[in-house]
Amino acid sequence: MKVSEILAKQLKKLRNLSGLSHEELGRKAGLSTQTIYGIEAQKLWVSPKSIEQISSALGVSELELFSVISDEEIKKHAILGELFQLLPGLSLAQLEAVFSAASALSGEVVVRRDKKK
Repeated sequence: MKVSEILAKQLKKLRNLSGLSHEELGRKAGLSTQTIYGIEAQKLWVSPKSIEQISSALGVSELELFSVISDEEIKKHAILGELFQLLPGLSLAQLEAVFSAASALSGEVVVRRDKKK
């Protein structure tokens, strides 16, 4: 799989999970709607700065735009990004605890990392 294909698929998946249209993501990222369309259609490559803007707008790391990860993990990161914006004083560990508690209450399966001792 080509890097441009991975980026296109991940961008579309993350954008859809975030509930954003091409226009909304473009506006949030400070990029044109045509740029977002172009990346998803694999007709346009972007600069590192644009990658940073897109990842910031989606609440994910730049690496996640190029990673083939599960839908559950993407969903978790999108929710953690939203929680981070809603609860800016909490650490990542605290946000993950909030996410786990909310997932348990909703009955959804939570993706957990192995904890280091």
